[in-house]
Amino acid sequence: MAARRLGLPLVAHHFLENYAVDRRTEAYPGCQDERVWSIVEGTKLAITSGDADEQRRTLAAMNSASWIDTLGMKQVSHIVCLEGNIHHGLGAGASAEQLYSTSLALDPTSTDAWENLATLLWLREGDPPARAAAITAALQAVGLDTSLGYTFIPRILRDLMERGENDSVVDAFATYATEVPLAVWLRWTPRLLELLVDGSEAEASRCAKKLLLALAAEYPQRVYYRTAAFAAQLADREDARSARAHAVCQEIIQTVERATPECVEFSKALLECVAPQPLEQAASEAAEVLSAIRRRPMNPLPFPDDLGLLASAAGMSVEKRDLTTLEGLESFCSEILSDCKKYQQEQQPSIAHFKALRRSHWRPHLEVPWLAVCQNRALLSGPGIAVAENRAFPTLAGVAGALKYVTPAGSGRSPLSPKVRQITLIGSNGRRYYWVSRTTRRGGRAPTPRLSGGPGQFVGALNGFLQKSNDPTTYSPGLARLHCVDMIPLPSKDCWLEESTCATGWYTSIQQSLMEVLDIDSLIAQCALRDSSNPGPRSYTFITAPGTVAPSDLPAIPATVLKESVLRGCRAAYGLAGGASHAAASQLSEELASQLGLLSAVGFILGTDPMSCQPDQCIFSTTLPGSMPVSSVTSWGIGSGLHPIPFRFTRGLCELLGDRNWSTVMPAVMIALAECLVDYKESFLDVVRLELRSQLASTSTPLRPPTPVEVTAEIERRIVLVGQRLDFIAQPGGDIRTYGHHVAELIEKARNGDEIAAVASYDWLPWL
Repeated sequence: MAARRLGLPLVAHHFLENYAVDRRTEAYPGCQDERVWSIVEGTKLAITSGDADEQRRTLAAMNSASWIDTLGMKQVSHIVCLEGNIHHGLGAGASAEQLYSTSLALDPTSTDAWENLATLLWLREGDPPARAAAITAALQAVGLDTSLGYTFIPRILRDLMERGENDSVVDAFATYATEVPLAVWLRWTPRLLELLVDGSEAEASRCAKKLLLALAAEYPQRVYYRTAAFAAQLADREDARSARAHAVCQEIIQTVERATPECVEFSKALLECVAPQPLEQAASEAAEVLSAIRRRPMNPLPFPDDLGLLASAAGMSVEKRDLTTLEGLESFCSEILSDCKKYQQEQQPSIAHFKALRRSHWRPHLEVPWLAVCQNRALLSGPGIAVAENRAFPTLAGVAGALKYVTPAGSGRSPLSPKVRQITLIGSNGRRYYWVSRTTRRGGRAPTPRLSGGPGQFVGALNGFLQKSNDPTTYSPGLARLHCVDMIPLPSKDCWLEESTCATGWYTSIQQSLMEVLDIDSLIAQCALRDSSNPGPRSYTFITAPGTVAPSDLPAIPATVLKESVLRGCRAAYGLAGGASHAAASQLSEELASQLGLLSAVGFILGTDPMSCQPDQCIFSTTLPGSMPVSSVTSWGIGSGLHPIPFRFTRGLCELLGDRNWSTVMPAVMIALAECLVDYKESFLDVVRLELRSQLASTSTPLRPPTPVEVTAEIERRIVLVGQRLDFIAQPGGDIRTYGHHVAELIEKARNGDEIAAVASYDWLPWL
């Protein structure tokens, strides 16, 4: 086995022959298992060698082995399946199909036989019965091994599009789709929704509807977002299929509303919060609140230190400012801030504590950061953690399936190796779970740096271009290069792994993921202007003696304005287990805006999928340089298409950055990046061309690898798209005002609520 994996087929074949000779006449306990093992390894060696003569000799040896008759059904089924693999490799498809069928007759639970049969039958284009049989075999294989869903489910759903009535393929899907566990279909909810429109009008749509209703009952929160967004897209269409699909979506939404009304209530509140808000409206509302606060006297006045603490907790800048403009904050923040501090100081914070606060009269002000149930794919992306299944971290799947909701309880370092970090999680059942994070190793070699799924060398080349930029407005941004991290469960707190390397700062990034800063200069100016334009008994300074204005004469502050403008910072203070200083938070926001601007520009120029920046790929930390958002730059997606929205700026993300950062810092970084790449345009395109050639060659399907001419043509087509997008932002000798206009156009397009709702699902929450 080791020789075969090391690419030494002759050595492996020699050992197998000697092994078979030594055990040909022996009879002892376990000899049958060893003989089966030798047959399996010999077959794998023959298939991987590609030598037809060697494969025929292997078949002859298998057919002449008289001891096969003494094996059990499962062992014989496995050997027959291997014979089918050899026949398939020799081009005898009919014989291979017959052998796979024989293997399944001996053992209907043989995952390998179902998988190989589906792969074989899928090659028969234009043969509906064969395609129906392929779908049947594929669904049976996925039902036995859910990891095969990533291979077969996309093919099946794509093949069902535009199928007619009385089609055997549709009948096979409708019959065997229920054999697959619901958790597998959850990932493909968007495709099932599309099947309501593009599938046949009878069986396929009916089966998709059945699966969606079952998913809505089992996973209401996740299905609700997808269905609500899809229903909004279909609302304005007038064709019969869209109307039918819209009616099904409404039925699914009603099912969720009946089953879990609280889930829908929280979902609607979240949708309202992530909807984009015009900058003018936010500034006007905040100015109104500050004006009302300034007019409301305090008796006695708070100490300056306490006032500064309150102002910092509320997310408002107090450094180098006149604190008297914010003295009235204590009357509105003291009660909720005391509750927040109480929950922060608890030794064992949990979801139950949040639920207790949520049931209080402060509930309307605390929706956003703590809606952990709304996170679809997040792993450890913020306070109120939701652990969900993710193929990159398979060791978390067990806890995810049993608990679904956990919260961080602390972290520590190994006494043997300070770089190894242990994380403690408290589950919804009250138990503590201990995990240790370590860097993934491959074959005993050093860990390979990567950009969360992207090619490290390509990212290094882009950073090299950025380092040559002399523009100080870029804040020296760079694409982060991190290590792959394994989350390994531990039986107890005292257990440690003697690993010397791991990804540091993991728990720190959890604690400091929701810092928020407001640039309040312009808002205070609006307050002063409003006070000066409305003279009267309500307009005064804090030098006036307390009590000169009756409380009944003071203007009322709308609850919605209070929630969004003042208590927004208190929500962040509640969410943080331990907050950094205001200066650190301000620096973090600027760095985050710089990194997001860099990634947005790179993603737009390369034409990558804007949805690749998922919550589990965003890391916020004040201690790790260059680890703000980590986004996938997948070379297969470079220049593959023109996305209508190059990146996403939801309302929550804009609030997290602050008005000055997203409207000033980000455009400056994007323009500086484009100008830098324009100066080295040919070298940059050569790097992209080299990366595309490497990836197109490595990701091509083994059934029909592209020819060199096809690869070159595809690369040049994508290079043209990349060059056109780069020229849109910046050109040699161009006007900086033109650059700014183009970048502002892209940012406004990314903030447009209608386009976000039409293209992005609402469970895409990069700001959590």
